[in-house]
Amino acid sequence: MSSSTPIPGAPLAPTNLVASAYQKAIALSWKDNSDNEDCFYLSRKEANGTWKNLQSLIAGTQSYNDWDVVPGMTYSYQVQASNHSGLSAASNIVTYVAPSESSTQPKQAKQLKFYVDSNNYYINDVLTTMEVTPVIYHSRTMLPIAYIADPLGAKTTWDPDAGKVTVILDNKTIEMWLGSNTARINNVVVSIDTNDLAVTPMVLPPGRTMVPLSFIAQNLGCTVNWNADTREVLINYYGK
Repeated sequence: MSSSTPIPGAPLAPTNLVASAYQKAIALSWKDNSDNEDCFYLSRKEANGTWKNLQSLIAGTQSYNDWDVVPGMTYSYQVQASNHSGLSAASNIVTYVAPSESSTQPKQAKQLKFYVDSNNYYINDVLTTMEVTPVIYHSRTMLPIAYIADPLGAKTTWDPDAGKVTVILDNKTIEMWLGSNTARINNVVVSIDTNDLAVTPMVLPPGRTMVPLSFIAQNLGCTVNWNADTREVLINYYGK
């Protein structure tokens, strides 16, 4: 899938791809160097096998947990950004042996703090930055889903043909579509916002897919609190 020749208009290549163990998964993270990608393509090969596309991930994603691994098996990974012009060059390749640690250990509690119109946010009081800022749309806070899903250890995928975002955490699967005011939670159709049918996932400048923060957080088992004075959204996740 990789290309060594830059394509005019294509995104810049991701860099600093690293791998580590997360329970029985291989945790991957990388640096997103572009602001014009539509999605990322994550490729994998087993031992001395051939490269295969593992997942397509939404724009802005900078991490992924690969659970579909065999303990003790060696895997290699690379990631590319993509848009309508084509694929970026490939990132560096990382190789990692799948861990065998029990995946039944309790998840760690997480606290996230987001601020409307600020690209600063906190994960367990550690200051972090994002490439875009949360915004208010139809009285709802919107932001790219990766910034809440990734810290919780959720798996996020993007289907560009269907315009669909899928988020999986533990036994909960959430599916949302661009421009649709309904979602599917474990295959049950629900309204995203019963008080305002105009609230839907959407693409906002500079081309990021934005989703309603409270809907995602609450359906992933978090509590959500809003402080109007500081324009802070406080999210607590207590694991399981």
